[in-house]
This record gives sequence, structure tokens and C-alpha cells, in this order.
Amino acid sequence: TVQGKKGKVNASAVGGLSGALSVSRLTLLAGRDINWQDNDGEKAVCVVSDLFVKYCLGTDDNPLGKRIDYAAEGIGVVPAYIVGVYKYDAKIFGTVNSKTPKKDLTTQIFMPVTYLQRYYTTDQSRGFQFLQIVTKDGVDIAAVKEEVKTYFTELKFENRPEFEMNVQDMASQLSQINSVLNVMTLAVAVIAGISLVVGGVGVMNIMLISVMERTREIGIRKALGAQNKNIRAQFLTEAIIICLVGGFIGIAIGLLNGILLSNVASTLVSSYASEMAGYLTVTVRPSITAIVVSVGFSVLTGLAFGYYPANRAAKLEPIDALRYE
Repeated sequence: TVQGKKGKVNASAVGGLSGALSVSRLTLLAGRDINWQDNDGEKAVCVVSDLFVKYCLGTDDNPLGKRIDYAAEGIGVVPAYIVGVYKYDAKIFGTVNSKTPKKDLTTQIFMPVTYLQRYYTTDQSRGFQFLQIVTKDGVDIAAVKEEVKTYFTELKFENRPEFEMNVQDMASQLSQINSVLNVMTLAVAVIAGISLVVGGVGVMNIMLISVMERTREIGIRKALGAQNKNIRAQFLTEAIIICLVGGFIGIAIGLLNGILLSNVASTLVSSYASEMAGYLTVTVRPSITAIVVSVGFSVLTGLAFGYYPANRAAKLEPIDALRYE
């Protein structure tokens, strides 16, 4: 937390080497970014967000050169002087649809990593858990991964029993996520297919019962000049309407469940991970394509399972149908 003349705000200290803002793809509004000289000299400098300036310091004075005292649990108070201000980007920090007021959001304060390390007492806490490397556009990611592995291997770190290295790239992680989603999509599609068959059989049974109960009506229509195609079209239309009504009800229930689950998930995040509530959001974005496809499948189900009862009704002989009680 940081207490300013405007109020108290929550902040997260991030240790950076050089160009910390460019690595995070943030825009500098005033002052400068963290550089190598800051790290070499372990300088007490920092870069804060425009939200931090607004809700902690106020916008009346120039924030550059102002001292802040960052109070963190476990390391005490870390003093630093503001040398830069960046624009808070809700898309980068994942707070586009966050219901948290802007003044309560946890913003990041960038400091030289060597300066932050002063306040950690043990060798383990002073070390690095991970390194984030951002490449230029068009660079071969696979080659970069191999180069990173070679670099650390040549440093002989892997000869230490406590050292373990794992190199990952966002493309591989995205591919793994897509693979899992594809399996889930296939499983849902199979379940949906079974549901369609079961529902279609139910529609077919209902239409067969309807044909049986309306046999005399079919006979009267044929006696008055209705052709087989007219009878078939009538019962096919009824089957399609039944399936469309069921499809629209299913779509409505799906949308309501999505909204309900998103609200429950947001509540759980706020309750059990309040420190991450500003970064984690759960939103429902119904796909128009999925809705259109669902309506199309409803029509196809009506056609596929309604054809047999409709065709059976169309082939009834007028005399036999008129005699039916």
C-alpha cells in the first residue's frame, strides 16, 4: 500500500531491468523508463501509473521527483522517487470488464530489480523465479528457445542439483490450451449429438401419435382434394415448429446459465482471491454463429425425424382414414 495526500492505494512492485514498460507493452506518458544505469547503481527510482498519480498523489502537482514509501508485507517500507508515469491499459491488465472501481484497482510500480533485492534477506528470496523475454516481430521463437537453453547450459547451472530450467513460449501454451479446448468441444459435440438423436426420437413419437389421433382429419382433407405432398408438408412443418420452439428455449436457458455462472465466478474470485479481483474477469459473449447453427440443427432435426410420420400420414388411403375411429 502507498499513502498519499489524495488517499491510500494498493500497488504491486515489479522489478525490471531495462525497458520494463516496453516489455509490458505499456505507454510512457511522462518522464522515463527504468534503465541499466538504475540497476547498476541500485537507484531508488520507480515508474507509476496515471491511476496511481490520480488517486494517490492528486493531479495538481507534477509527480516526477516525488517520493513514495511502498509498504510491503515481509520486506518493510521501500522508498522510491518517481521518474516516470505510464498509461494504465485495462486490456493489458485484464480489467476491461472489471466491476472494481478504478481507485481500488491494484496498479504496478516498476522499480530496478537490483534495488528491490536489497529488501529481501535470504538468497532464495533474492533470486529469480522466472525471466520474461519479449522478441521482436518475425523472430523465430523456436530458435530463441534453443538459444536460451544453450545459454544457461553453458553457465553450468544445470550441474547444480537444486537448479531446474523450463523454457516455455506463449505459442506453445496457446497450442496446448487449444488442444484441450478441441477435446472438450469434441466431447460436448458428441453429447449434443446423442441429445439430438434422443430428442429427435421423441419428436418422431409425438408426431406418430399425432398422425394416429388425426387419421380421420387426414381422410377428410384428402376427400376434399388435398394431395399427398400437402399432407406431408403439413406434418413436416409441425415437426419443424416443435423443434424450433425447443431450440429457442434451449438457447435462452444457455444464455441465462452463462450469465448466472459468470456472476457466480466473479463472486468467487472476489471472495477467495480478492487480491486478483482487479485482474481476473469472467464475461459471457454469446456467439451469433453458434446461435444460428443451433437454430439450423433444430430445423434439420425436425426434417429428419418428422419425415417418417409425415410420409406415413401422406400415404394413408382416404377411405381407410375416414373409417378410422
